[in-house]
Parts: sequence; structure tokens; C-alpha cells
Amino acid sequence: MLLSQSLFAQQTEVTINIGGLISSKGKVFIALFNSSKGFPDEGHTAFYKKILEIKDKQASITLLLPKGTYALAVFHDENDNQKMDKNMVGYPKEKFGFSNDPKITFSAPSFDECSFLVTESPKQITINLK
Repeated sequence: MLLSQSLFAQQTEVTINIGGLISSKGKVFIALFNSSKGFPDEGHTAFYKKILEIKDKQASITLLLPKGTYALAVFHDENDNQKMDKNMVGYPKEKFGFSNDPKITFSAPSFDECSFLVTESPKQITINLK
């Protein structure tokens, strides 16, 4: 019992809020990475994945995370087909976003551009979908 309390004490509460939702249709997919491996396109390599319900154009989740460096990739699956729809040149047709709200150019941002540090203090992160 002492071991599990010790592990719990080493985790920090991180609340993730999704901004920029223009409808409550579909779901929000989040992928939390703890390394650059697979970021942001290979969700199967993510440290944590979750599909969030949308209510009143809002979605959020609170996680307990160990200290470390993380990055988030998020998209709004508005048509609920469980994938990120893209146009013919590969640009997303559905709203998406990343931690730190990096400037999006011709390619996805790097893990370093999106990374944030989890320490002892609770953290609030807002992902603004584009």
C-alpha cells in the first residue's frame, strides 16, 4: 500500500482544455507523447490516447502524469469516422491543434516545439484548434 501511495504522490494533475470547437458533433482525439518518437502522426506510439466527448462545444480531461516532458496532438473528428481526414495534398480537413499553439507552416511542428514540462505543480493546458 505504501508503494502505491508513493507512486501516486509522484504524479501531477494536468488539465487539458480544447478550445476552438465550432460544433458538438463527433469527438476529440488526443494523443500525449513523452518522446519525439512518432510525434504527431503515429498515435500508436503515444504515451496516452483518449477520445473525448464534446458537450456544448467544449471538451476537457484531467490526467495524473509523472514528472517529465510531454507534447500533445489533438484533432476534432467532426464526422465521427475515427480518422483525421485530409485533402489531396495531405493537409487536414478537420480542426487540429498542438500544445504550445505553434505556428503551422507546410509541415507538422516538432516534439520540441510542442513540448511542455510537468513538475510538482498542477498544470492547465489549452489547445486551440485551427
